[in-house]
Amino acid sequence: VAIIDEAAQIIERSSIEVLHSGMGARKNPLRLYLTTASFTRETKFFEDLQHFRAVLRGAAEDTYKWFGLLYSIDPGDEWSNPAVWGKANPMLGISVTTEHIQHMADEAASKPASLNEFLCKQLNIYVSANTAWIDRRWWDESARPMPTDPPESTFMAFDLAHSRDLNAICTLHRYDEDDFQAEFQFFLPEESLDLVPNHYRSIYAEAVRSGILKLTQGNVTDMVEIEQYISNQCKKYEVKEIGFDPYNAAGLVANLFGNGLPVKKVGQGMAVLSNPSKSTEQAILKRNIHHDGNPFLGWQLGNCEIYTDVNGNVKIRKNEADPSAKVDGIIALIMAMHCHLDNAFVGETFGFRTLEW
Repeated sequence: VAIIDEAAQIIERSSIEVLHSGMGARKNPLRLYLTTASFTRETKFFEDLQHFRAVLRGAAEDTYKWFGLLYSIDPGDEWSNPAVWGKANPMLGISVTTEHIQHMADEAASKPASLNEFLCKQLNIYVSANTAWIDRRWWDESARPMPTDPPESTFMAFDLAHSRDLNAICTLHRYDEDDFQAEFQFFLPEESLDLVPNHYRSIYAEAVRSGILKLTQGNVTDMVEIEQYISNQCKKYEVKEIGFDPYNAAGLVANLFGNGLPVKKVGQGMAVLSNPSKSTEQAILKRNIHHDGNPFLGWQLGNCEIYTDVNGNVKIRKNEADPSAKVDGIIALIMAMHCHLDNAFVGETFGFRTLEW
């Protein structure tokens, strides 16, 4: 008998596999998992969990060697509704008090950084960041169609992968001081799709189907496709600045600059990204950044963690325990916001307030 407590937290596969392989000498071996959800899916336990769910759905053969009890809220449930908490807490009112969970829920509602902890440890939901940056609901509620009026200014930014990973481009349209519309386009080598973990395959498949993710031929990043997209956006809109992360961007930047496009280096240090990160957070919370509602971006927003240094500077990053969780689109948005902050909005009043009599 092997009893593995908090199995979802064990990242080292061999720690579980050695127990499993050692059971071959027993006629009736028994392995027990006792655990809540975790902040990473890159574990042996999560693979077993996915297999067990496939058995329950009838998608995998039932060998009658698996038995499980899964307690969690349902996908359509509102996490802040006390009526659904009992689904994830079978001992609610006995060993776990409703008052305690209510206190944790109130804290999660007022402090976005506490939300993922509440979802994971109180409601048994897998999340991709230890401390959420922003509650995704604020982002999802800001979806709207692209305005028909031309924007006052347009900014772009791109975040490139090394060679085989996801590439993100954000086009940020500014209509007023507090009115933005964000467009996103992603590029991925088609052979890299085979490297996406099974638990994220459906997210990528939907992104490809919707058109927000374009698969390029081969197994490395197609810079020609990316350059063509940026050039087309600049022909379509009057782009003031194109922010870029200098990592792996030298060739593309040289071509864009040679074509007369306004490229601008945006360093990735906290001193550079702190202010635009805070400004992006405020704009999302105020529902000032609109978009088409594609879930590929909502997923990436949920993967974002916030790191704060001793001076109060912040930087957005992904959960290191889940390397397959992407945040590239959100980073590109923050870089585009950096370009916006460097180009003051000038309205019809030229910065002066008007008085109505």
